[in-house]
Amino acid sequence: MPRPSLDVVKVTVTINKKDLFEAQLTAAKRKVKPEIVMNKSAFIRYLIENYKSGVFK
Repeated sequence: MPRPSLDVVKVTVTINKKDLFEAQLTAAKRKVKPEIVMNKSAFIRYLIENYKSGVFK
């Protein structure tokens, strides 16, 4: 998933380590690419993109 070049906002997010790990583990089990699952920023962008497109509805 390429990073957008326009209208980018930098944010700081505080997430419980265990919750993040469990979400990443679930994504890995669902065959999300390892380079996305193992990178926290890429993983958050992946979640946002999929919710935005309605994949997780």
